[in-house]
Amino acid sequence: MEALLAEQSQIVESFQHLHDRAPTSTCKELLAQLPQLETHEAQRMSHAGNRLDDM
Repeated sequence: MEALLAEQSQIVESFQHLHDRAPTSTCKELLAQLPQLETHEAQRMSHAGNRLDDM
């Protein structure tokens, strides 16, 4: 689980880097949303992993 969360963190950092380099405002808007989605997905996976540990 820790390795998966570390990869999620790298993905979020990559999206933020792309956002900073985006050529248009449309691209920036889209790339601004992706880190939020990835962060939310990482939280969801973490909660699911915790529930599996509880079983």
